[in-house]
Amino acid sequence: PSMWVKTLTIPITVPSSPSNVLLGTIAGMIKIFSVISTEDVINPPALAGGISEALYTTAIGLFIAIPAFISYKYISGRYEELISILEQESKRIVELIKRKPGPV
Repeated sequence: PSMWVKTLTIPITVPSSPSNVLLGTIAGMIKIFSVISTEDVINPPALAGGISEALYTTAIGLFIAIPAFISYKYISGRYEELISILEQESKRIVELIKRKPGPV
């Protein structure tokens, strides 16, 4: 894939990662509450599956979200830096063009 495709995947991944973390956590919590609602006597091992699912999905989501966020911040900062350099250079070029005497 081109550089632009690779660069555009970060802004898409970063905002969606927290949503994915929440969805996994919510799925685990739903599993826990369904066990609680269906059993008269709560069985801790039955709850452990839902708790485990919630914790695993949260950990995996954070494992993806944190590096993606750091990469996004780095690329955003680098982008701003390059824009600033381009603005400075374009101003310099315009000044050079203004100073150059035209044909007489």
